[in-house]
Amino acid sequence: MSNPNAYAGEHAEALAALDQIESLAQRASGGADATALSFAPGNACSEYQRVKPFLQTIIPFVSKIPVYGPKIATALQLLMGIGDQLCHAGGGRS
Repeated sequence: MSNPNAYAGEHAEALAALDQIESLAQRASGGADATALSFAPGNACSEYQRVKPFLQTIIPFVSKIPVYGPKIATALQLLMGIGDQLCHAGGGRS
């Protein structure tokens, strides 16, 4: 987990959020590759609520990536919308 001040420039907050997401993914996967993530059904909403603020922080920066960025940002927003609906936009099932 990095301090936002460790990065220079306007992207410090987004880079720190990416570090947070990476850290959460590593903890959730027991240090394994993040593609090995698996959550117990009862924990999915609590994990989503933990990562959601970091996703919201990086979306504006992701959208600025040439060519694919806007499409990736749209996909993230769609997935977050699904997460909000499944987890009742903050209440969650877990």
